[in-house]
This record gives sequence, C-alpha cells and structure tokens, in this order.
Amino acid sequence: MTSMGVRPAGLALAAALLASGQPASAREDGAALGAQLRATQVQLQALQARLDALQAQLDARDRARQAAAANVQAAATLADDNATAALAAARAAQAGAARAENMLGRLHWAGDTTIGGRIFADASTISQHTAGAVNTATGTGVNLKRIYVEVNHRFDATWSASLVADASNVAGSTTTGNGFVVGATPVGKGLFVKNAYVQARLSPALVLRLGAAPLPWVPYIENQVGTRYVDTMLIDRVNDGTTADWGIHASGDLFDGHVSYAVSLVDGAGYRNLRVTRAIDVEGRVSLRQGGLWGAVGGYLGKRGAAVAGTPTFRTARRIDAAAGYRDARFGLGAEVFYAKDWNNVAVDPAAAARSRDAALGWSLFGNVAIAPRWSAFARHDHVAPSRINLPAMRDRYVNLGVQWEPARAVDLALVWKHETVSGGALATQNGTIGCAITATPVFFAAATPTTCAGNGTYSEFGLFTQVKF
Repeated sequence: MTSMGVRPAGLALAAALLASGQPASAREDGAALGAQLRATQVQLQALQARLDALQAQLDARDRARQAAAANVQAAATLADDNATAALAAARAAQAGAARAENMLGRLHWAGDTTIGGRIFADASTISQHTAGAVNTATGTGVNLKRIYVEVNHRFDATWSASLVADASNVAGSTTTGNGFVVGATPVGKGLFVKNAYVQARLSPALVLRLGAAPLPWVPYIENQVGTRYVDTMLIDRVNDGTTADWGIHASGDLFDGHVSYAVSLVDGAGYRNLRVTRAIDVEGRVSLRQGGLWGAVGGYLGKRGAAVAGTPTFRTARRIDAAAGYRDARFGLGAEVFYAKDWNNVAVDPAAAARSRDAALGWSLFGNVAIAPRWSAFARHDHVAPSRINLPAMRDRYVNLGVQWEPARAVDLALVWKHETVSGGALATQNGTIGCAITATPVFFAAATPTTCAGNGTYSEFGLFTQVKF
C-alpha cells in the first residue's frame, strides 16, 4: 500500500529556504510553520503505522479465510473418506453379526442338547444247577449287561425329544444264564431303540409323550430300590411286566409334588416290538410322597400286543401293583406286591386247552443303609408264585445282598451275592431259565395235570457289579 505522508527531508529543506533571506518576523513565522509541519509529519507517520497495521490485519484475515476454506475442503474430503470407511465397516460389522448370530444359533442348539448314558457290567462267578446237575451257564466271566446311550434335545420351554439306545447280545438262540448266550456264537452287542419320543411339557401337572417311553410302574420302583444295575425289578425279573412301550404317555405332579400320576396307552408288545394292534393296552400309577414316606398303586389291562389282524385273543391280561416305603439320605426300606392274571396266555383258546387260564402273585422286600461316607449296604428278597392255577406248587425265591462303594459321583461299585431257587417247575427270568422242565405235554394245551418236577433249580452268583453314568 503507498504512503500518503510527506518525506521528512523535504520538510526540513522548505523550512531552511523560508528562514534564509527573510526578515525576523518572517523567520519566526517560518519557524512556527516548520514546527506545524513536523507535528503534521508525526501525525502522518502515526496514521501510516495505523494504516499498515490495518493492512496487515486485512492480509491476515484473507490468509485465514483461505486457510479456513482449505481446511473446510480437506474436512469435507476427510468426511467423505470417513463416511465411505464407516459404511464399509458397518457392512462388515453386519456380516460379522450375521455370522455371529448363526454361530450363536448353532451354539444355542448344541447347548439345548445333552448326551449321556449308563453302563451296567459285572465280573462274577455263576453256579447254576437243575435237580442237582450242573448247568452250562456255570462258570466265571465278565458280562456287559447294559449300555444305554441317551440323547435329549429341548426345542423350547414346552417341546423336547429324547432317544435312548440300548444294547444286547446278537446271536442265533435265546439268551440264558445272566445274559450269556448258550448254544450259539454271539456276533456282538446290537443296538436297539428303547425310548424314542417327543415330549410336550404343558405344566408340572401335565407332561405328554408320544413314542416309546417309560411305563408308569417299573421305572418308578427302580427309583425307590436304587440298585437297578445289580438286577431288574420284581415284575420285570419274572417277565410279568416291562419298562417301556410304544404309545401315548401322560404324567404329572400335583400338590407341590406330593401326588404324582402316570398313565400310558400302548400297543402292549413292549419296546422291542412296535405293532399295529386292534386293542389298546393301559398301564397307570398314582403315587404319594410326604417327607421320606412314599406309596403307590397301579395296574395294567390289555391284550399285550396279541390283538393283531388274523390272530384271535381269548383273554385279557390284568395286573395290580402296590408298593410303599420310606427313604432318605441314610436309610431306605420298602415293599412291593403284584397280582397278574392271564399275563402269558391271552391268545390261548379255551376250547383247545382246558388249563388255559393262569395267575401269578409275588412280593418283594428291599432296603439299604449308609454305613460310611460313600459306602452303603443293601438287601432284597423276592417271593413269587408264578403259576397259581397251572403249577400251584411252583415257587420262585430270590435274594441279593451287597456292599456298595461310590468312588466318584457317577460310578457305583458293589460286591454282590445273589441266589435264586425255583421249585415245582421252570421259570424264565432275566438271569436265564431256572428250574426243572415239565415232562408232560405243555400245560396250556393239555387237560392233564402236569408232572411235578423231581428237584429244584438253583442259581447263585457272586462278583463285582458296577454302574457308570456319563
């Protein structure tokens, strides 16, 4: 910017010219004028300084505006870049969230699925005799009695499903002698379905199951006795009942669990035989619990799977069950009784067999007591009249005694002695056929009185029994 002031050298020269060659008064006036000019010069210099400062401010403002504009442009460009990066990050996060949700869904599905099982095994010595003669089942060995593999899945709070696979010997003949196969070469353990059902838990008072599911009576007694791995329960052991069947099952707890019930509508052939029948069998139970006291009554009515197309039936199988006892953490004592009628002869024609009816009556006493931490003792005694009409003198007497140790929460080991005596006939049990055979024509198809056995049949076993749960 160009200055508007007068140069100081010019002012001084003008003042000297005015002073030279002038009278005194004129010189005085010139001096005064020089002083005014110098004052004016000072004012002009101050004004010039202010103008220079103002110009500097304007220049700084222009530079600031230019810098601000550049910054705004840079910020806009950076914002665009950041927005693009943010959009890409959002899309990546969305994809990651979808993958995480998918993985969480799979984890949730897996978290609602449980896999477990149980193994029953023993190493024991067996001694079996019929009328004093040693049977082929006598000997020492290791037996893998049961392998249960269980898979449960919960779809939501109401719906779930369960599958339990069981294993038994696969061979060409009937299994006898505590699960050992006699007279055939086994090819190994074969898996079959024991439980396979869909469940709807509508409330604690109503649980519905469709498929092969536990029946009301035997599993209930197994929970009271507590030593299923040593042997089957009373009616299951003498084949007057079973543990599971195919059909529709309902159960529930009432009055805070003090009352419970279970009822099953089944085909009657057992869990190994899925059949389409012309009749529906019914098994039910009502049980009570108050503190350590418990009790139950139940029953069965039906054709036991015999009512199939083309096969006539003449009888209806019936069974009445009752049990009661006391159980707490240190002590347990209980009793069970049953009466079964026409259980094994539903399809026997009365016109062809004068002795076509039969009945069975039996009872069981069982108990256990804790003798030390992780140690307990148990005992059981069964007494059965398996054929009160056809073989009224026939009796089955069974006893087991054992000491159990629990080395781990899921492992039970027991040193057990078992003994069974069958007099007056032969009885098929879960430990094999025990007793002496009837020499007359099969009793259901003959009018004659059957021949009395010449001697008893006995079965003894001693060994180490184990249960492993996982």
